[in-house]
Amino acid sequence: MASVSAHPRKTQGRELPAVARTGTVIITKDEDFAQMTVLRPEPVAVVWLRLGNCRTPDLLRKMEAAWPEIIRQLDAGMRLVEVQ
Repeated sequence: MASVSAHPRKTQGRELPAVARTGTVIITKDEDFAQMTVLRPEPVAVVWLRLGNCRTPDLLRKMEAAWPEIIRQLDAGMRLVEVQ
């Protein structure tokens, strides 16, 4: 089962091999990271927030509602989970 540990920080694409080795899931609004799950060989998992501009409380509400499905998909081995 997936677990969560929040460590907000900026991550660069060149850091992906190290991130992938730790089993970290990247949660991002950046399409570039989503594309990397297809283009890069590292088995990194990305939760791509496709929510547009929204206030933090709205973003957190949407994440909370989507969380069971996000966990289900990650546990099933999905490398890219989209939240809309």
